[in-house]
Amino acid sequence: MTIIGEGFSRWMKKQVEVRQRTLGSGLTGGPRNISNTTTTPDSITPFLNASPWIRMASSVNLATFDDNQKNESNVPKDIKTILEILTENPDFNSIKYNLSGDGLAKSFVLHNGVTPVGGTQYSGITKPGPINVGNIFGGAYGFGTAEVLQENQGYVPQPGITSANFKYLNNGALSKAEVKIKAFSQFQFQIIDILFQRPGYTVLLEFGHTTFLDNDGNTQYAGQGDYATTNPFEIMFQGPIEQYKIASAIQKEKQKWYGNYEGNFMKITKFSWNFNADGTYDITCNLVGVGDVINSLKVNISPNSKLETKATGDGSGLDKEDRKDAGEDGVLIVSEAITSRLNYALYRVYLLCQIKSGSATGYGWLSSLYNTVTQYGNNLNAMDATVESFPIPAFDILEEDGSITPYDPKTDQNNPNRIFTGFKDKNIGLKIPKGILNITNTKSTTGGTYNPQTYITFGHLLALLVTNCNLVDGAGNPLTFFNFNFENLNEDINYMKTFPGHFSSDPNICLIPPSIMKKEIYGPPEKGADLECKAYERQKDLFGNDLVEALNEIESGFKVKNSETKGRLACVYLDINFVASILKNNQNKEESTIAMVDFLNGILSGINEATGGINNFRILFNEDTYMIDIISEVPMDTDGDLTQPELTTINTFGLSSGEGSFVTKLDLKAELTDKFATQISVGAQSNGNTLGTNAGSFSLYNYGLIDRIIPVKKVKKENEKAKGKPDLTDTVEPSKDPIGDVWTEDIQEIFEDVYDEMEFTSENVSALKNINSDYCNLVLGMMAAGGKVNGAPAAAAPFFLPFNLGLTMHGISGLRIFQGFKQDGKMMPYSYDNNKVKIIITSYSHDVSIDGWKTSVDTAVKPLFGDVEKTKPNPKRDRVPNQSPSAGSTPVSEGTSELPPDPEGTITSNYPLNQIYYPGPTNKSQIYIHHTAGRQNIKNEIAGWNNRTDHVATHYITNNAGEREQLFADEAYANHLGLKGSTFTKYGLPYKNLNKTSLAIELQAAGGLTIQPDGTYKTWFKQTLPPSKVARPVDANNNPISYKGFEYYEKYTNVHIANIKNIIQGWMSKYNIPYTFNYNELFMLNKVPLTGKKGIYTHNSVRTDKFDVFPQLELINMLKSIQT
Repeated sequence: MTIIGEGFSRWMKKQVEVRQRTLGSGLTGGPRNISNTTTTPDSITPFLNASPWIRMASSVNLATFDDNQKNESNVPKDIKTILEILTENPDFNSIKYNLSGDGLAKSFVLHNGVTPVGGTQYSGITKPGPINVGNIFGGAYGFGTAEVLQENQGYVPQPGITSANFKYLNNGALSKAEVKIKAFSQFQFQIIDILFQRPGYTVLLEFGHTTFLDNDGNTQYAGQGDYATTNPFEIMFQGPIEQYKIASAIQKEKQKWYGNYEGNFMKITKFSWNFNADGTYDITCNLVGVGDVINSLKVNISPNSKLETKATGDGSGLDKEDRKDAGEDGVLIVSEAITSRLNYALYRVYLLCQIKSGSATGYGWLSSLYNTVTQYGNNLNAMDATVESFPIPAFDILEEDGSITPYDPKTDQNNPNRIFTGFKDKNIGLKIPKGILNITNTKSTTGGTYNPQTYITFGHLLALLVTNCNLVDGAGNPLTFFNFNFENLNEDINYMKTFPGHFSSDPNICLIPPSIMKKEIYGPPEKGADLECKAYERQKDLFGNDLVEALNEIESGFKVKNSETKGRLACVYLDINFVASILKNNQNKEESTIAMVDFLNGILSGINEATGGINNFRILFNEDTYMIDIISEVPMDTDGDLTQPELTTINTFGLSSGEGSFVTKLDLKAELTDKFATQISVGAQSNGNTLGTNAGSFSLYNYGLIDRIIPVKKVKKENEKAKGKPDLTDTVEPSKDPIGDVWTEDIQEIFEDVYDEMEFTSENVSALKNINSDYCNLVLGMMAAGGKVNGAPAAAAPFFLPFNLGLTMHGISGLRIFQGFKQDGKMMPYSYDNNKVKIIITSYSHDVSIDGWKTSVDTAVKPLFGDVEKTKPNPKRDRVPNQSPSAGSTPVSEGTSELPPDPEGTITSNYPLNQIYYPGPTNKSQIYIHHTAGRQNIKNEIAGWNNRTDHVATHYITNNAGEREQLFADEAYANHLGLKGSTFTKYGLPYKNLNKTSLAIELQAAGGLTIQPDGTYKTWFKQTLPPSKVARPVDANNNPISYKGFEYYEKYTNVHIANIKNIIQGWMSKYNIPYTFNYNELFMLNKVPLTGKKGIYTHNSVRTDKFDVFPQLELINMLKSIQT
């Protein structure tokens, strides 16, 4: 998961909503159930109470070898294979011809006891006589063979799985499972030992619900129809296959079962068993995901051929003394050149740069790596890199309807519906634009012997790891791969946090393009005063420095378009001498090995150290793709990159009309690390941005709270004199330029020594490192505390809130580490607005037993940056309509009687939609809330509007079930108000077409109701509503009243109101619409909205003949909560 906070897949979001809507339909017979819509209404399917199914299949084949084969493998002739041992055992005599190859694995699948491939579930008792080819072990009792039965072991039951639990370790880096099995005889135990107690061999573990809801709300049954079996199970017996394809098959199956199936291709790691007094065996099989391979990969693989180490061009190679001298000078790229294949690959890059600089010539064997060189300034050169024989993976996109569409690496890299289809030609070379950089004549710790100082991008390094340090299968396909867009690393979406003014304080580790901070993050200057921002004034001429100018001119791809707070990790330049030092210093002295994970962690730690420590990189194995993800766990403004729809809301508690919860256990814990607690403490003041902390962003967390005893907490500056009694005025008189207090004139001079004079000395680097962490944290703290850049919030708060929300729920698959969702707000403190926080999954597990399948989730809580509803740019959702019809189209204008269809339909669901709106675009200043006075069916409402020719419509329709539909773009408009000129004349105002400048939501609700003698309520269209769906209107003091002739109205549900709140807040942010709650302006005809004043209103605000919407208490409370 390369983006923190990605929403659930659309199919999974819909499954959550179907479950919750079903459970909100009421209680039937005690437990929460649903009527099966495919049969009679009286047929009840208790989907929450159904038992799960579990299946485990082995990949073990039983083989035999002749004497020649044994000789070739140096195995003594008297050593017998497992198959030979079994066939010689009299207990297996009657089935010995059914065991070879995958025969035993097919016959002994642990499912409903034991169910063979192509056979039926075992039943009855074992009888003497010929075996049943499909069920070779006889019956469910006396399970075994006739020979075993004759040994008077009795009619023992068949073996089977009793429980399984599955969890992620190391924050998602590895998955682990524990499967418990019961065996009732030595014969059964022998087979289990062969198939499921062999460490290193693989199995397929699957489980799911026997009864479940599809995404249309219909009841489905495992083992029937489309769910009779699974594709991953079938391909387990089709011979060798790339593990990536197994991952794709499992991903498809999860979607096919709508999250009611889970599959895991895993490796056996260990086992244990107990023999009981009754002759039975209790067996535990421990499994680990195939991602465990990343812990076994080594980066110091020995070279398998003679290596050329020419360094001067005179034909001589580097001897042992030459390498020793280089090591003493600190030039590890030379001293370690032949210690491993990766070291040598790095050394070849160094030689290539020496050729360009003229210090080495005549190496035709390097010609395959030599590409166009571009010179920047006097000292810096950049060139394209080529990595030979690089395997490029191929993907497709599995759409929500099960169809397959082409994969676009520019937009689909993080798409959870991406499936692997194979590798492209593995013999082609990978070209990495500007993948190599060198700087000549630098002054560094090596004393000039390391020249030119050479860099490769992080993406280039990963490509070298793939080709030099990977394990491959029999077909030469790599067993692991990095989830990076190697075909276009300049468009990769593995991001790291950055900001305007960010730089690397140690060019001996890495380089990024330095930028200039923006003084706008301080906010507008005080009236009549200049904005004090000394750091900006000192930095503003940075582009006069050679290295700064060159790094920005190269366009390596580090900078992300339209974002100043994200940088591409793949495009960070790494000093290859630093890479060589990590290779040398991370070696396991006992085993003389370097684990790939340790090596990469060393590289990532160095990048973080040099760039101010504002990222927290984590290496994860993605169980959905079987690829390695590298992610910065620091929250950043990545919402614009999301590929999924708006966040799913999981109901945590309670039951209401149309909204239930399948959460069975809730655990809310406060968790503060020492570092977090310190920052919170310093942030406990009106301005927490002080030297040595990033507490400015925490000031928002504590906004409006002052510690009256210790109002100011800060780090003492140099030469600052101690004061006497604490002064409360300090809370409003902090340093006006805390960043300038760190970025001093002296630091500016040192920066110029490094980035203009190329003096990468330890003294200069140490000075920049000493201030970089403080500097970065102060800038980010200022940006997150409310600073503005280009009129928008400057940065995401770089922390998670100190809560761990643990949920246990009715089992569901499709979750991924770092996905995001919302909760219904029924258990968090009120100060944590549900629309301002995102819940991030940090780990999850499954527990499957006779009691059911339960999924447990642990989370972190992230403050939102921008609107919770931001999604991936959608050409239809985000389109700005043309001001005039395109050529050949039917003109649409006010007053036309012909309304042609919109070919794209509604934005959310593509419902049929005529052009019942005007394209615009127009700017917006007002928001109006309506209700339909009709039934709860969005699609029917739109169909009714399509039959009209007067352009009546609203941007959104919502309903009490929590559904919401956007019809057309925000910039468009329709005739939703129906205002006459006389209304304006009454108040002495000129007519304004407020339709053009307003946004509108239509709430589906029946409106006013009449009470019946039996205590029920009827709508105007004769529908009966129970009291639970009814509410009283209230006055400004919350007292019940009769409103516009009705004492009762159909109630707007909580989920309905939450949807309205969410939409309105998005509009307020997008169009900068201020709002102050005023009861009379909302629910009575008044002059204010007619003037065009910005704000939120209802249809009642401008019409006396309307009663939408009515003043329901819950709606009023929501409208009060969003005041600006």
